[in-house]
Amino acid sequence: MIETSEQTTNVWSKVFKVQEKELSVVKTAANAAFKQNGKTSRYADINSILSVVTPELNAVKLVTVFMLTGDKLFMQVTDIESGEWLRFACQLNLTGQTAQQIGSQITYYRRYMLNGFFNLQAEDDDGNLTSGVTQTYQTATPVTK
Repeated sequence: MIETSEQTTNVWSKVFKVQEKELSVVKTAANAAFKQNGKTSRYADINSILSVVTPELNAVKLVTVFMLTGDKLFMQVTDIESGEWLRFACQLNLTGQTAQQIGSQITYYRRYMLNGFFNLQAEDDDGNLTSGVTQTYQTATPVTK
């Protein structure tokens, strides 16, 4: 689900400016729940993602806010200069969940919404760990214009 302000030209232009940086996030956190052949899967935690994307958002004057309303988590991206905004929602599973489980879902969706929306690049090793395949990735270098 997506909702937008009436005008969106400026906000989309700024989102593009962030995306064209081809930002990379480093997988520094270990997923203790997933091990294959003695190897632990790694992922980029929310702090790693925010440390990469926040300076770029600040540079183009975009703000991201996450809001929990009922059983939906909304991410809103606002251009603070024009007031234009984009809002996306993810459905949470709240049935029978503890507060900690709900918090985990929120963190998970925050990570994936930021990764997907701003095209953040990270090594995807989860599938390779399962299959036993190892692969070398090259970190992208942002293009300076």
